[in-house]
Amino acid sequence: MTDIAPIHSLVAQVMGDLGSPDLLLPPGADPHDFALRPSDADKLANSDLIIWVGPELTPWLEDPLNALCPDR
Repeated sequence: MTDIAPIHSLVAQVMGDLGSPDLLLPPGADPHDFALRPSDADKLANSDLIIWVGPELTPWLEDPLNALCPDR
């Protein structure tokens, strides 16, 4: 799972034929004020790996990730 399209593209290239990552932020959405839906929270909870730029770009993702991994 990646948060934004540019990171998704990089991760997809690294993964190659192993699969494709999911993209959390829909194309065209503003990463600064996106609102996480319950279905998005479910996707995060079921992800094996989450690649996240950080709170500077996607601050709405910080609290959900802290809830999933309080010791990070």
